[in-house]
Amino acid sequence: MKGLLEEIQDIPAKARECLNTNKDLVLPRNVPYIGMGSSYYASLTLYYCGAAILPQIASEYYYYLAPNVQKIGVLISQSGESSETVWNLEKFQEVISVTSNPESALGTAPNVTKVVKLSSDPEQYSSTKSYVNTLITLYLGLGIDPSLAVGALETRFDDLKDAAKNQAAQIVDYIQGRSAKGLYVVGSGPNHGTALEAALTLSETTKLTWVGMPVAQYDHGPKETADDTVVLLLNAHGKDAKRITALKETLISNSNALVVEFDENLPEILSPILLIAKLNWTMNFLADEMKVGDTFRLGGKVTTVSEEAK
Repeated sequence: MKGLLEEIQDIPAKARECLNTNKDLVLPRNVPYIGMGSSYYASLTLYYCGAAILPQIASEYYYYLAPNVQKIGVLISQSGESSETVWNLEKFQEVISVTSNPESALGTAPNVTKVVKLSSDPEQYSSTKSYVNTLITLYLGLGIDPSLAVGALETRFDDLKDAAKNQAAQIVDYIQGRSAKGLYVVGSGPNHGTALEAALTLSETTKLTWVGMPVAQYDHGPKETADDTVVLLLNAHGKDAKRITALKETLISNSNALVVEFDENLPEILSPILLIAKLNWTMNFLADEMKVGDTFRLGGKVTTVSEEAK
């Protein structure tokens, strides 16, 4: 898809812009970081990088965890209009908004004390550059320097593209040659969020159901479904590297699963930025090979909920 391709190609430039714009950003610790979908997965990534934050799914926080108004919260929505995130404005005395659209509901509410701009511009397809920029913004604001990863994006982007094209071809050959019954993305720690984000965007784009989870969680049962499945293993050579290797060997030796390893040698804490970019390329090539049409058919890019459903 031409539009998706253009948005993915824009990732390195927008990442650099975001890095320069938010280089002096300081975000609060020990408060809720609230979002839906991609915005939640980005905060979950920072949580597993060791940041002292409280990631929350906006809908569940609103309905179940915040009966009283709290002092301060960080609300994240790339569009600034996601209904469940906007609802949570009423749950805080003060709000820091993280968004690509400062003119949105999330950027202009009376109790918003600071708007942090993602510098990713509007997207019409699944979150790509906006997700990368959300990660960069949270890294910067929570005291982790992502400069090495941004530089690697700039210098290695074409290499990521080439590797992803080959891996996408493997996936297409496999799923077109059989009735594939399961599609998984597994990654641990900082890449738990990467696995969830990749599963979300791959599902939206390919119209197939991808499931993301930690490596150990996959090992605790779902591996028994391995025959006739695709398993994307995110390997950042981190704390669970031995577990990933053992799981890969088990799957290859005892099933007909297609195991595709997404390997990254940056420090594990920064690997989500490069791994999700490579998975974005994979998504693009899968969409092209499978001749997928429109990304959003049952809703829009921004999910909004009526007041009656609230």
